Amino acid sequence: GEMQMSYGEGSEHNQPLDARGCGADHTGCCSIENGCPGRRSRNNASLEELAEEFTRTCMQGEELVSSSFREKDLLDVIRLAASGFWEHPILGNKKHPHQWRIVNRTAEEAGEALVELAYEIENADTFERLLAIVRRVQRPTENTGLGDLWSYDTAQRIWQRTGGGVAIDRVYLHCGVIDGFNAVCRRANVTIERHRDMSGARYANCRDFPEPLNRFPGEHLESFLCTFKDRI
Repeated sequence: GEMQMSYGEGSEHNQPLDARGCGADHTGCCSIENGCPGRRSRNNASLEELAEEFTRTCMQGEELVSSSFREKDLLDVIRLAASGFWEHPILGNKKHPHQWRIVNRTAEEAGEALVELAYEIENADTFERLLAIVRRVQRPTENTGLGDLWSYDTAQRIWQRTGGGVAIDRVYLHCGVIDGFNAVCRRANVTIERHRDMSGARYANCRDFPEPLNRFPGEHLESFLCTFKDRI
Protein backbone atom coordinates (compact mmCIF):
# COMPACT_ATOMS: atom_id res chain seq x y z
CA GLY A 1 0.00 0.00 0.00
CA GLU A 2 0.92 3.62 -0.44
CA MET A 3 1.96 5.78 2.48
CA GLN A 4 -0.28 8.82 2.09
CA MET A 5 0.64 12.32 3.17
CA SER A 6 -1.96 15.04 2.96
CA TYR A 7 -1.21 18.56 1.84
CA GLY A 8 -4.47 19.73 3.38
CA GLU A 9 -5.50 21.86 6.35
CA GLY A 10 -4.42 20.53 9.72
CA SER A 11 -1.77 18.20 8.36
CA GLU A 12 1.77 18.12 9.64
CA HIS A 13 2.71 18.27 5.95
CA ASN A 14 0.81 21.53 5.39
CA GLN A 15 4.06 23.45 5.01
CA PRO A 16 5.44 23.77 1.47
CA LEU A 17 8.08 21.24 0.52
CA ASP A 18 11.72 22.24 0.56
CA ALA A 19 13.36 22.45 -2.87
CA ARG A 20 16.97 22.51 -1.71
CA GLY A 21 19.33 20.42 -3.76
CA CYS A 22 18.54 21.71 -7.24
CA GLY A 23 21.49 24.09 -7.39
CA ALA A 24 22.22 27.60 -6.21
CA ASP A 25 19.39 29.36 -8.02
CA HIS A 26 17.11 26.47 -9.09
CA THR A 27 16.61 28.16 -12.47
CA GLY A 28 15.93 26.31 -15.70
CA CYS A 29 16.74 22.94 -14.19
CA CYS A 30 14.50 21.00 -16.54
CA SER A 31 15.38 22.92 -19.67
CA ILE A 32 17.42 21.57 -22.56
CA GLU A 33 20.44 23.66 -23.50
CA ASN A 34 19.74 26.58 -21.15
CA GLY A 35 16.00 26.73 -21.58
CA CYS A 36 13.02 26.13 -23.77
CA PRO A 37 12.55 28.76 -26.49
CA GLY A 38 9.87 31.34 -25.87
CA ARG A 39 9.02 30.23 -22.37
CA ARG A 40 9.02 33.84 -21.11
CA SER A 41 6.54 35.02 -23.73
CA ARG A 42 3.86 36.24 -21.30
CA ASN A 43 3.67 37.04 -17.61
CA ASN A 44 0.63 36.11 -15.50
CA ALA A 45 -0.35 33.37 -17.94
CA SER A 46 -3.06 30.91 -16.87
CA LEU A 47 -2.29 27.26 -16.19
CA GLU A 48 -3.92 26.45 -19.53
CA GLU A 49 -1.67 28.92 -21.35
CA LEU A 50 1.44 27.67 -19.57
CA ALA A 51 0.58 24.06 -20.39
CA GLU A 52 0.05 24.99 -24.04
CA GLU A 53 3.35 26.87 -24.09
CA PHE A 54 5.19 23.91 -22.60
CA THR A 55 3.66 21.59 -25.19
CA ARG A 56 4.57 23.95 -28.02
CA THR A 57 8.09 24.90 -27.00
CA CYS A 58 9.49 22.14 -24.78
CA MET A 59 7.88 18.85 -25.76
CA GLN A 60 10.02 18.36 -28.84
CA GLY A 61 13.21 18.67 -26.79
CA GLU A 62 11.82 16.29 -24.17
CA GLU A 63 11.02 13.72 -26.85
CA LEU A 64 14.45 14.16 -28.43
CA VAL A 65 16.14 13.16 -25.19
CA SER A 66 13.75 10.28 -24.47
CA SER A 67 13.99 8.79 -27.95
CA SER A 68 17.79 8.59 -27.74
CA PHE A 69 17.47 5.75 -25.20
CA ARG A 70 14.79 3.56 -26.76
CA GLU A 71 16.62 1.48 -29.34
CA LYS A 72 19.97 0.86 -27.67
CA ASP A 73 21.33 -2.24 -25.97
CA LEU A 74 20.19 -2.31 -22.34
CA LEU A 75 23.69 -2.17 -20.85
CA ASP A 76 24.55 0.82 -23.03
CA VAL A 77 21.31 2.50 -21.94
CA ILE A 78 22.11 1.94 -18.26
CA ARG A 79 25.59 3.42 -18.57
CA LEU A 80 24.43 6.36 -20.67
CA ALA A 81 21.45 7.09 -18.42
CA ALA A 82 23.58 7.11 -15.27
CA SER A 83 26.20 9.35 -16.86
CA GLY A 84 23.72 12.13 -17.61
CA PHE A 85 24.66 12.08 -21.28
CA TRP A 86 22.27 11.60 -24.17
CA GLU A 87 22.91 11.33 -27.91
CA HIS A 88 21.83 14.34 -29.93
CA PRO A 89 21.18 13.18 -33.53
CA ILE A 90 23.42 15.93 -34.95
CA LEU A 91 25.64 17.19 -32.13
CA GLY A 92 26.51 13.82 -30.60
CA ASN A 93 26.78 13.15 -26.86
CA LYS A 94 25.54 16.00 -24.67
CA LYS A 95 25.30 16.16 -20.89
CA HIS A 96 21.95 17.12 -19.46
CA PRO A 97 22.01 20.29 -17.28
CA HIS A 98 20.68 18.27 -14.33
CA GLN A 99 23.97 16.40 -14.18
CA TRP A 100 26.43 19.16 -15.05
CA ARG A 101 27.79 19.24 -11.50
CA ILE A 102 28.33 15.49 -11.23
CA VAL A 103 31.89 14.36 -11.86
CA ASN A 104 31.93 12.05 -14.87
CA ARG A 105 33.91 9.34 -13.08
CA THR A 106 31.40 9.31 -10.21
CA ALA A 107 28.51 8.89 -12.63
CA GLU A 108 30.38 6.19 -14.54
CA GLU A 109 31.00 4.23 -11.35
CA ALA A 110 27.31 4.45 -10.51
CA GLY A 111 26.50 3.25 -14.01
CA GLU A 112 28.71 0.20 -13.58
CA ALA A 113 27.03 -0.54 -10.23
CA LEU A 114 23.68 -0.47 -12.05
CA VAL A 115 24.99 -2.73 -14.81
CA GLU A 116 25.54 -5.34 -12.08
CA LEU A 117 21.79 -5.04 -11.41
CA ALA A 118 20.82 -5.30 -15.09
CA TYR A 119 18.76 -8.49 -14.62
CA GLU A 120 16.65 -6.82 -11.95
CA ILE A 121 16.37 -3.67 -14.03
CA GLU A 122 15.20 -5.56 -17.10
CA ASN A 123 12.56 -7.40 -15.07
CA ALA A 124 11.23 -4.38 -13.17
CA ASP A 125 7.63 -4.29 -14.42
CA THR A 126 6.73 -0.88 -12.99
CA PHE A 127 8.56 2.43 -12.88
CA GLU A 128 8.31 2.37 -9.09
CA ARG A 129 10.25 -0.89 -8.93
CA LEU A 130 12.83 0.39 -11.40
CA LEU A 131 13.34 3.58 -9.39
CA ALA A 132 13.77 1.55 -6.21
CA ILE A 133 16.61 -0.39 -7.86
CA VAL A 134 18.36 2.79 -9.02
CA ARG A 135 17.99 4.40 -5.61
CA ARG A 136 20.00 1.57 -4.08
CA VAL A 137 23.18 2.98 -5.61
CA GLN A 138 22.55 6.69 -4.99
CA ARG A 139 24.75 8.46 -2.44
CA PRO A 140 22.95 11.64 -1.30
CA THR A 141 25.01 12.12 1.88
CA GLU A 142 28.37 12.13 0.11
CA ASN A 143 27.84 15.39 -1.82
CA THR A 144 28.41 13.60 -5.13
CA GLY A 145 25.22 14.77 -6.83
CA LEU A 146 23.91 11.20 -6.84
CA GLY A 147 20.71 12.05 -4.98
CA ASP A 148 16.98 11.89 -5.66
CA LEU A 149 17.13 13.91 -8.89
CA TRP A 150 19.90 11.73 -10.34
CA SER A 151 18.02 8.58 -9.38
CA TYR A 152 14.80 9.78 -10.98
CA ASP A 153 16.48 10.98 -14.16
CA THR A 154 18.46 7.77 -14.51
CA ALA A 155 15.40 5.57 -13.96
CA GLN A 156 13.27 7.66 -16.30
CA ARG A 157 15.83 7.31 -19.10
CA ILE A 158 16.14 3.55 -18.56
CA TRP A 159 12.33 3.27 -18.52
CA GLN A 160 12.28 4.63 -22.06
CA ARG A 161 14.05 1.39 -23.01
CA THR A 162 12.42 -1.09 -20.64
CA GLY A 163 8.95 0.32 -19.97
CA GLY A 164 7.28 -0.84 -23.16
CA GLY A 165 5.85 2.60 -23.86
CA VAL A 166 3.97 2.73 -20.55
CA ALA A 167 3.75 6.33 -19.32
CA ILE A 168 4.67 7.22 -15.74
CA ASP A 169 1.41 8.05 -13.91
CA ARG A 170 2.93 10.01 -11.04
CA VAL A 171 5.22 13.00 -10.62
CA TYR A 172 8.16 12.62 -8.26
CA LEU A 173 8.78 15.55 -5.94
CA HIS A 174 12.40 16.69 -5.80
CA CYS A 175 14.41 19.85 -6.38
CA GLY A 176 12.71 22.41 -8.60
CA VAL A 177 9.66 20.19 -9.07
CA ILE A 178 8.81 20.89 -5.43
CA ASP A 179 8.65 24.63 -6.13
CA GLY A 180 6.26 24.02 -9.02
CA PHE A 181 4.14 21.65 -6.95
CA ASN A 182 3.82 24.20 -4.14
CA ALA A 183 2.96 26.92 -6.68
CA VAL A 184 0.17 24.84 -8.24
CA CYS A 185 -1.32 24.13 -4.81
CA ARG A 186 -1.34 27.83 -3.99
CA ARG A 187 -2.54 29.11 -7.34
CA ALA A 188 -5.31 26.59 -7.90
CA ASN A 189 -6.19 26.48 -4.18
CA VAL A 190 -6.22 22.70 -4.26
CA THR A 191 -5.19 19.90 -1.95
CA ILE A 192 -2.92 17.41 -3.68
CA GLU A 193 -2.06 14.34 -1.64
CA ARG A 194 1.57 13.33 -1.45
CA HIS A 195 2.74 9.76 -1.06
CA ARG A 196 5.92 7.75 -0.60
CA ASP A 197 6.66 4.83 -2.86
CA MET A 198 8.28 1.51 -1.92
CA SER A 199 11.75 3.11 -1.77
CA GLY A 200 10.64 6.17 0.19
CA ALA A 201 10.62 8.60 -2.76
CA ARG A 202 7.93 11.28 -2.55
CA TYR A 203 5.40 11.64 -5.35
CA ALA A 204 1.92 12.85 -6.27
CA ASN A 205 -0.44 11.17 -8.71
CA CYS A 206 -0.86 12.98 -12.02
CA ARG A 207 -4.62 12.50 -11.89
CA ASP A 208 -4.82 14.62 -8.73
CA PHE A 209 -3.51 17.78 -10.41
CA PRO A 210 -5.97 20.38 -11.72
CA GLU A 211 -6.86 20.66 -15.40
CA PRO A 212 -5.08 20.72 -17.76
CA LEU A 213 -1.97 19.52 -15.90
CA ASN A 214 -3.54 16.15 -15.12
CA ARG A 215 -3.38 15.33 -18.83
CA PHE A 216 0.42 15.23 -18.80
CA PRO A 217 2.21 11.92 -18.10
CA GLY A 218 4.51 12.04 -15.11
CA GLU A 219 7.74 12.63 -17.02
CA HIS A 220 6.29 15.70 -18.75
CA LEU A 221 4.50 17.02 -15.66
CA GLU A 222 7.76 16.76 -13.70
CA SER A 223 9.52 18.80 -16.37
CA PHE A 224 6.69 21.33 -16.60
CA LEU A 225 6.62 21.96 -12.85
CA CYS A 226 10.37 22.51 -12.74
CA THR A 227 10.70 24.59 -15.89
CA PHE A 228 7.70 26.84 -15.24
CA LYS A 229 7.88 26.95 -11.44
CA ASP A 230 8.58 30.70 -11.34
CA ARG A 231 5.61 31.53 -13.58
CA ILE A 232 2.86 29.40 -12.07
